[in-house]
Amino acid sequence: MTKAILGLFLFIVVGCATGGGVSITTSPDGGDLRVMNGTKMASESLGKSPYRVQKSELRLRAKGDGPVQIEISKPGFMSKVVVITDLAGSADINIQLGLQPIEDIVSADDSNATIDALFESQRMAKVGRYDEALRRLEALQVKEPKLAAIYELQGGIYYLREDLPRALDAYQMAVRYNPKNNESLTMKRYIEQKLKLTKPTASTSEGQQ
Repeated sequence: MTKAILGLFLFIVVGCATGGGVSITTSPDGGDLRVMNGTKMASESLGKSPYRVQKSELRLRAKGDGPVQIEISKPGFMSKVVVITDLAGSADINIQLGLQPIEDIVSADDSNATIDALFESQRMAKVGRYDEALRRLEALQVKEPKLAAIYELQGGIYYLREDLPRALDAYQMAVRYNPKNNESLTMKRYIEQKLKLTKPTASTSEGQQ
């Protein structure tokens, strides 16, 4: 089987600790980190995990306060694209990731075509070709309706497009088919809370009628 590196989206919610640094650790160590620069999504190497940098330096390298995308990859493992929503605050950001072997995501019975389609969809999403990526993933669902990685990638794309209801639907399916995926479960809960906070109250809805 081709050892393609798949990339899915993981979104980091900044906590309330004091400080101004970003720390990234992976298990296993030695993940390659690249920051995406500007609207053209060009990338620049940051080094390998474990990694720590001050927010001020990362803002310069990412050319902005956020959202900032950092790709973490390692041969033979599924890569991640971490999206840090805000670098302007004073909170420390501590990111700890367990990198999953490709064999845990795509079974030995899956074809190279499935792996290639996932990889191509991820590549399209990284450069902002969301509609094309979603169409490819929808076609892939027909062949692999229970492959959680498809829904996880869909959820990330819908989140980037700020379509929270569809993002939630996708993450719910990802959790359904892979309940051990902590990243999908975290995003599912985060979006559920966000939708709850933005949902109009009964009094507000009545006042608008």
